[in-house]
Amino acid sequence: MDMSFFSFRKLILKFQGMSRRERQAVLFTVLIVVGFALVVIGLLAILGPTQFRTFESKKDALRIDYPKLWTVRTDIKDVVVAFVSPQESEIDVFRENVTVIVQDLSSNPQSLKKYAQIAEIQIRAVFRDKIAVEFSGPTLVAGMTGHRFVYKGVDPAYGDLNIKLEHVFCMKGNKAYQLTYSSIVPKFDRYHRIFQKMVRSFKLM
Repeated sequence: MDMSFFSFRKLILKFQGMSRRERQAVLFTVLIVVGFALVVIGLLAILGPTQFRTFESKKDALRIDYPKLWTVRTDIKDVVVAFVSPQESEIDVFRENVTVIVQDLSSNPQSLKKYAQIAEIQIRAVFRDKIAVEFSGPTLVAGMTGHRFVYKGVDPAYGDLNIKLEHVFCMKGNKAYQLTYSSIVPKFDRYHRIFQKMVRSFKLM
């Protein structure tokens, strides 16, 4: 006979012999372990090896890779595309996302430096005094010199939620291209590697 049966029966008898408080403690511990395991499994599914697909816009002559499980939205005004991460749980009130915006500067030509300066001024105006800039400087985007701006603060649109964003700008001709990664502060680093891979895949056709 399977000895595991006797081991299991022994555990049952031992459990039945416990006091009510001891049994409650055991059950509470089991629930915590099971709950933690489910959270870990869920995070591994989301943050494990990420498969990517390619989004292409012939109208805007660009393409970019994005995580296969992320939602693709092309219905947002003035946004070429938005990639939204899966909701991790019912209490996940802010879903990390990456947006791509293209601006036609034909009527107001300007350098990348000027464009980045204006963008930073506008961002500071939105966040008022509730912003902490972590980085502002040159970077490489689509094989060209670009500008990177990283900051965190309390966005009025989200009440008291502390969020962190990274903007990456580049220009070609009279068009400015902006990739933005938005996240709540505690999860910024967790998804940042995905954003970095998306930026590296960004191409202008």
